[in-house]
Amino acid sequence: MVNEAIILIQDLHKTLENKKVLDGVNLSISEGETRVIVGQSGEGKSVLLKHIIGLMIPDKGSIWVDGIKVDPFDERAIARVRERTGIVFQHSALFDSLTVRENVAFALINKHKLSNKEIDRIVAEKLALVNLSGVEEMMPSELSGGMKKRVAIARALATEPKIVLFDEPTTGLDPLTAENINDLIVELKEKLSVTQVVVTHDIHSSCKIADNISMLKGGKIIATASVDEMMKNPDPFIHEFMTISMTHIKDRDSDGEIVSQERA
Repeated sequence: MVNEAIILIQDLHKTLENKKVLDGVNLSISEGETRVIVGQSGEGKSVLLKHIIGLMIPDKGSIWVDGIKVDPFDERAIARVRERTGIVFQHSALFDSLTVRENVAFALINKHKLSNKEIDRIVAEKLALVNLSGVEEMMPSELSGGMKKRVAIARALATEPKIVLFDEPTTGLDPLTAENINDLIVELKEKLSVTQVVVTHDIHSSCKIADNISMLKGGKIIATASVDEMMKNPDPFIHEFMTISMTHIKDRDSDGEIVSQERA
């Protein structure tokens, strides 16, 4: 069940290289919700995501995660926020020199005093959760793009977070693999009851996984609504973005080609 706000962002501002990227973002995400944040490339979706876990310092504004104020200058507060939050980076960001087991166990080894047996149990459990059992000793170079993404998701889940952040989870994947990742995101919500925040400009994925969609444009959230309501939004920009993006995705699927996507 969707409950009270677990993420609250108020009047968030950020300028990068003399460009106003975030210009007064206000956002409230309920506990147990899957919220998708969409927008064109360069609109600051990934920048917004990084602020939630304190990887970037805002020029102005406040962020609260599970009742904790995200203050990049307060190491204890940031540690508490990150204990509650897992993140899946756009290009998976696996450690090339570590095995799958070592990648998934990385946060466990550094943050928890667990025996090797207990770590092995958790690693196996999380890999099974993402339908990737038996690959513990493989290296990232031996994995397909979809497998790397699943390992990254398993790593994000290893510490039992309440919130999982996804940065462009289907970027660079072929249509079938992207669809499998979408299915997995839906399954994880059902099985784990986690709050999920997904930034993307893949409208096909958004419509499949989202409880609600927020549109980021010009540094602000210009609309938040359910999928059906967003598709019917009369705003010319929103209507064009949603409908043209869906048509483009359908064309890509029929051709079997991958659309190149840039990081937000």
